[in-house]
Amino acid sequence: CWRDYTYVVLNLYSDGLKENVIREGYEILDHRFNSSADESINERLEHWKRGQTGFPLIDAGMRQLAKEGFMPQKVRLACGSFFVESLGVCWREGMDHFAEFL
Repeated sequence: CWRDYTYVVLNLYSDGLKENVIREGYEILDHRFNSSADESINERLEHWKRGQTGFPLIDAGMRQLAKEGFMPQKVRLACGSFFVESLGVCWREGMDHFAEFL
């Protein structure tokens, strides 16, 4: 049900999701991510993707996503919030990763 809803929303508003920030204040994160310049952000991004952050809930969710192509909604919310709020990585990078696996 939620997967179908998300597909419909992405099809209707695909340009808006790629162009606009979700919440005020997040636009500054867009300029922080530069794959050639900031290795610490790249390392944090890769640890998050592989489920090696050191936070058991986040790690379990990301490993489940990689193995099964599925992650419960609450865990997905926790992983997404952790990604932006704790790691300080641009939300678009997380969106691209989730879109690849979900």
